[in-house]
Amino acid sequence: MLGLFRKGAALGAAAFVVMASCVTTAPTASARSWLNIDDYVDTVKGWKLGYSKGFAGCLAYARFTDETTVWFGLSLKKGYFIALTNPKWSYVESGAQFSLRVKMRGYNGAWNGKFLGFQRGDDKGVFIGNLKQEFMVQFAKAAGFRIYKGGQRMAGLSLHGSHDALLTIANCYEQRRSQAERDKAESERNRPRSSDNNRGGSGGGNSGGSSGGGGGSSAAPSQPRIAQSSGTGFLVSRKGHVVTNNHVAGGCTEIKVAYSGGIFEKATLLATDQKNDLALLVSDLRPETVPGLKSRVRVGDNVYVYGFPLTNFLSKTGNFTVGYITSAAGLGDDTSQFQISAPVQPGNSGGPLVDKHGNVIGVIVSKLNVLRAARHSGGDIAQNVNFAIKASIAASFLEANGIEVPSNLSDEKLEPADIAARTKKFTVRVKCTKVVR
Repeated sequence: MLGLFRKGAALGAAAFVVMASCVTTAPTASARSWLNIDDYVDTVKGWKLGYSKGFAGCLAYARFTDETTVWFGLSLKKGYFIALTNPKWSYVESGAQFSLRVKMRGYNGAWNGKFLGFQRGDDKGVFIGNLKQEFMVQFAKAAGFRIYKGGQRMAGLSLHGSHDALLTIANCYEQRRSQAERDKAESERNRPRSSDNNRGGSGGGNSGGSSGGGGGSSAAPSQPRIAQSSGTGFLVSRKGHVVTNNHVAGGCTEIKVAYSGGIFEKATLLATDQKNDLALLVSDLRPETVPGLKSRVRVGDNVYVYGFPLTNFLSKTGNFTVGYITSAAGLGDDTSQFQISAPVQPGNSGGPLVDKHGNVIGVIVSKLNVLRAARHSGGDIAQNVNFAIKASIAASFLEANGIEVPSNLSDEKLEPADIAARTKKFTVRVKCTKVVR
């Protein structure tokens, strides 16, 4: 499993910028199961990435020439985490706490964090979890790091590709969130009452693990949990009507929408089309203009996507990408969709796909599940395969719900920067809050 040896590409050290309150215990008794990839997703600049059922999340790892392996990821059990393992670290005792000092190349000073020791096969390791999101984002800016135990240097590693790996982890986590919730619930049902809860960490920032402190029971999964997600939508009327995906807005207890950089306003779900994955909202937003919906497009046409993908890591003010229509039909020759090459990430769902004139020609709906596709294609990894619902389907949905379809089509050819500026004015971020039991 750990046959990847490399001199570059290590975990961004800024992720070690932690406070004592972020400490969590490493699940020492099950290290073999949680530090393991059950479903391989991709290799990104030397990092092997995938989903761990035992960990209920996504992780990445890379091994260096000094035999140090660096792991990091995002899980429902331990939030954001970092672990390092090495078979030569004989001084690391399983279950012991270590105050480690981290120096980052390109940053002044050092940071201290409290790690827990564990054993994984022949390797000894140190672990820290429940890290704050900001620290995980910062690490990509570091050029390298050294980690010390007292005056002894444990490892010194360069950095390469950790930012891309972190984005892929976030993508994997969003796609596997439902599976992670099932795996976490199953593991907690099967866990003995006397197990890890009595060793629970006190860490803040846990993104879904059991509550810190001792004495808890396995009844925690029955408690309601507030879950938030976000996507994209676009305005289709001067009265504040918004089109998005059903999987973005359906089943929400509260929906809010906001322009790029704007204040969130409450929105109400008016109608859904589960078959075509469409939803109609109404809000108090009053746009200056709304885009026309254009049905006629050709394979090879330039297309543009504006939306709010991966807002935990990328800009919350919006993201603009460019591509082509690559097929007149979607997955499985679905004629209600077409295939596009413009990059799409979690959070783009429900956003507008526009043409060179700024007309809306589709609604972003999904990207290809590359892992599933690889299983059916002999292991080949597809790239830039994304899908949008055709504008004609969205127009029929609006008409069926009594909304006049915008017909103000433009024939003015615009520069990409002008398309981005125009699309930004009618595109909104959609935030969904659900109560999960």
